[in-house]
Amino acid sequence: MHRVLRRTIVGTFTLLTFAAGCQPPAEPITEEPTRRVAFSNVTQTVAEEDIAPAEQSDRVEADFNLDGLMDVALMRLKDGAADEVEIYIRVPPEPSAAGAAPLVQGNRYYKAGVIRREKGTKIVGVASRTRGEYTDLVVLISHKGSANEMIHYLNDGSGFSEVL
Repeated sequence: MHRVLRRTIVGTFTLLTFAAGCQPPAEPITEEPTRRVAFSNVTQTVAEEDIAPAEQSDRVEADFNLDGLMDVALMRLKDGAADEVEIYIRVPPEPSAAGAAPLVQGNRYYKAGVIRREKGTKIVGVASRTRGEYTDLVVLISHKGSANEMIHYLNDGSGFSEVL
């Protein structure tokens, strides 16, 4: 009886060990950090009041795409921390008809994209750096258990690219 029970246990253990070995190893879930945000995404528009969150930490306003209108980079807080910086490009106002009074309208923005970093890091600040007519972004990243890091996103007038 003990021999049969032992063979059953050993057989079951061997089968389970073999089946577990056939499974591909689980890959860690990682999110690729943003390397480039192009200003060409013009499909999603939002009103100015929609990009003014109740809880916000840092905001940079500058003419990112060199069209003479102020654009916005916004670090939103979620539960006291941020994991992305949203980039909004201002939509040019519609021209009024000849002889008509100019329309009073709120600003609208294209949501050009977001800057994200690796899983396990937090964005703790966003600032700007002016370089001639261009405004670059500097994103401050907090790494768990190590020193903070500054990531420079260079603006070429058509988008932000991470300086590697």
